Amino acid sequence: MRTGTTLPPKEVPDLYWFEKEVTEIFWFAYKELLDSGKLDHAGQVSLSAAEALGHMGEHLLLTEAIRFVGAWAPLFRRETRKTKIVEPVSEPEQRDLLQRLGVLDRYALGIIKLLLSFVARLTGEEAERFGYGCSSILSGKSKDPFERLLGICASESLLFTALGITNRSKRCSCNSNPPLAVISKRS
Repeated sequence: MRTGTTLPPKEVPDLYWFEKEVTEIFWFAYKELLDSGKLDHAGQVSLSAAEALGHMGEHLLLTEAIRFVGAWAPLFRRETRKTKIVEPVSEPEQRDLLQRLGVLDRYALGIIKLLLSFVARLTGEEAERFGYGCSSILSGKSKDPFERLLGICASESLLFTALGITNRSKRCSCNSNPPLAVISKRS
């Protein structure tokens, strides 16, 4: 039949529409906390975000976790620039600096929780036990030269991932495949 109408397109529902909307609101509110100087509240929100990253790793939600960290990274970098000190500061400025450093510390904590919970889920170990076992490797206390090299590569890979640096060839002492290359950016 020729009716002159087109077939309507098949609508594919976005099952994550609610999460996307809430995420936008979350980052807007978080940015406002940082901008308004309410760093104690921003620190609590950062701690909750770090816990959320740990849960994402536990449930193998790496794509979602990478998006979450990707949204957090610009705010992390912006706050990092605010922690540079050129001259002696007053006591209120020191308190502000310490609170900002606490917020930044929780970003790194979130990435560590993500990685530990992800690897713990894959290996069947508890995250705390796995983290304790890795601490000697990552801290450089291990006597085994291979484990020490692994620790250096893992530490640098973790740092560069956290900072969003993708070209590690000039900076990383282990230019081959880093041990944490399991997590790759996927869009």
